[in-house]
Amino acid sequence: MLPHGRLLAVAVFVSFASNWQFAYQITYVNTASAVFRQIGDFAYSHSNGLHGARMPEERWNTLWSIVVASFYPGAIIGFIMVPYLVRRIGVKRALLYTCVPAIFGCFLQLFARLAAQFDEFTFQQLLIFGRLLVGIQAGCSLCLLPMFVIEISPPVHVPFLSTLQQVCQSFSTVVGFFVGSPLLVSFGVYEFECLQLIAVFPTILFFFFLIWLPHTPYYLLQDRQCAPDQAFDSVAFYYGAETDTVAVREELYHRWCTEGEHTHDGSILGTVNLKGLLIGSVAAISFAFTADDLIDSFSSQILKKSAGLDDDAIELKSQLTTVCLGILLFVTSIFGSFLIDRFGRKKLLIIGLLGTALSNSLVAFSLASGSYVWATVGFCLTKCFIGFGAGAPAWFLTSELVAPKAVSVAQAISTGLLLVVTGLMTLVYLNIDALIPHYSILVLAAGPALACAVVLILFLPETMDKTYEQIRDNLAVFFFSGLFNRKRLSLAQKRRLFQESGYGSFNSSASSDSFRNGVLR
Repeated sequence: MLPHGRLLAVAVFVSFASNWQFAYQITYVNTASAVFRQIGDFAYSHSNGLHGARMPEERWNTLWSIVVASFYPGAIIGFIMVPYLVRRIGVKRALLYTCVPAIFGCFLQLFARLAAQFDEFTFQQLLIFGRLLVGIQAGCSLCLLPMFVIEISPPVHVPFLSTLQQVCQSFSTVVGFFVGSPLLVSFGVYEFECLQLIAVFPTILFFFFLIWLPHTPYYLLQDRQCAPDQAFDSVAFYYGAETDTVAVREELYHRWCTEGEHTHDGSILGTVNLKGLLIGSVAAISFAFTADDLIDSFSSQILKKSAGLDDDAIELKSQLTTVCLGILLFVTSIFGSFLIDRFGRKKLLIIGLLGTALSNSLVAFSLASGSYVWATVGFCLTKCFIGFGAGAPAWFLTSELVAPKAVSVAQAISTGLLLVVTGLMTLVYLNIDALIPHYSILVLAAGPALACAVVLILFLPETMDKTYEQIRDNLAVFFFSGLFNRKRLSLAQKRRLFQESGYGSFNSSASSDSFRNGVLR
């Protein structure tokens, strides 16, 4: 069942804007690499007094790897900031304030062509520092988005709305691929500057949208100085005007354990929380080993190399293929959003990982044999396995494996580890590919994905249709919590447990008057 229109619209836009910088920044550099190379060559020739000279290939590969990967240290800084920001200012304000470095970073990169007229060093540093600032916002927003979805949504809608992260990220990659290609969309002599303006525009919209957006019901519940009318308005905005505010209060109290006898351990160092964090982190890191970001950043170069030629026809062909890969991921991610509540997180994630390991192996052997067609088929299969299964669960599974009060720290750690691993893979890919041509994707992606799948088979419990109490018990009782499960309950028992836990029912013993007079007590 889909949520009501306003909640869905808010979730879609926030998911898009939160993923925009991450997806756009790692993809437009793929198809726009020639634009950067042209400016880099100018800076090199100008600095060395060699009119019209091109930067040596080895030097350019090193510089380009650093520029592309400079986005990730910023993302790491961003995820480290998340627990502090959530405690101090809340999720919505954290999303708002972190837009500022992204806007500043995009405008900084806008002047990179001007910097190239001074010297090569200034050009490089402006790009690197600008991408680092944008990365701060991306790292924060990727961690904050699952928490924001949890705070604004009834529990029944959280899984579906959480999958929008993958859908919106894949849509943003398509945009990045498409507008980054001068062969598909030409902005003339101001190509580079237009790409930076396209990067900053959605983030500026996001900034003003967050100013207008009401605080979440959970934030207002925690704010003891807040007027009750604000809580009523927030519940009506996010949950719907017909929603019983008293019932929402009770559900939030139970889910977040803000008071009463059901308080869960909020310490990430608790044994069960730590185990949930470790399993969730493996699930998150597994996304890096699908090679999705490597394909997004380097697929054009990989496909051109497989063809063994380097002319405009091959350039256009590889960029069209790259755009089609992005569209394929977007379409399959939409289907994946509906599959996740039908088949479960664990099954889809593991099948997706095993599938990407096989398809990336096909890519490696196709590159070794010089087959452009089979390399493309391998990339297409990889994108399908990511969209249908390996993508969405990796971004939010941690939030289902730890106590609600530990979510902010745990989600930041797992998403942060994903970004660290992805950044390292992006940084070393070109150098490793130079050492072991064609087979680097086996070492960096296929092998580790297979290892992650084995770990998740052993330890990841299925979280679909389960309360945190049930998941916690499973993690605590069984060491191999992915192989064994508590005694299967009947449908009637499941329904009763779901209702008693507050996840399937908003039954409340509180009176309306008590909520009106003491909702924020």
